[in-house]
Amino acid sequence: MKSFDNLKRKRIYLFRHGEVSYINENGTAVANPTKVSLTKTGKSQAMLIDQNTQNFKFERIACSGLLRTKETAGPISKRRGLKIEIYNEFDEIKGGTKKNKEKPDIYKDIAYHFENISSNEDKFFGSGENYFLFQKRILRKLEEILTEEWHSIALILHGGVNAMILSWVANMHISGAAIFDQVPGCMNIIDIDFDKNNKIYRKTIRAINIPPDTTSLDVNYFNSWEGVAEKIKPFFN
Repeated sequence: MKSFDNLKRKRIYLFRHGEVSYINENGTAVANPTKVSLTKTGKSQAMLIDQNTQNFKFERIACSGLLRTKETAGPISKRRGLKIEIYNEFDEIKGGTKKNKEKPDIYKDIAYHFENISSNEDKFFGSGENYFLFQKRILRKLEEILTEEWHSIALILHGGVNAMILSWVANMHISGAAIFDQVPGCMNIIDIDFDKNNKIYRKTIRAINIPPDTTSLDVNYFNSWEGVAEKIKPFFN
């Protein structure tokens, strides 16, 4: 794949996993948020991703180490007979625990957490993962993959991870991740061009936050993080 000025171009198809729920049917919070699986809707979204991209050429398919991305990657992997590559470095940002000294602010710590990064010490959800270390682990693995030989890759990751990658592509400060909403099952397309020394020369966002079912575009006026905050708000009243 070449750019118009004859540079080597690699294409990343960047997906968010399908819908999950962090609330049990009885209204209680799930015991371990890192082990949630796709809901019935999430599984349908995974199938839609496969149908929508059946003519796309993926040379590689990779996801994080969490179950929800593996399940979402399943249908497109099966269609192509490609093994799913698993990278724990792409796991979603890790939240705080009950050891928080203060009650988390549902607005500052969840709904609008990326836009409230004000120092190198800030952590997600109070006592969670440091934002800059989160960014570092993601970009280190992404840049490693970019040095390898391939033309197109499907990455099935997470809302926060995708937003961080997109802010990097756009050459923004880490807090720029706040402007990149990622609905469940969405697709982004990124092109990376390399010069003759195999150094990144150009980064382009070709498409962003395309839902697997476009009829859902006008359903909800909350963005994804606002939606999470709305669902868990009762637990912090």
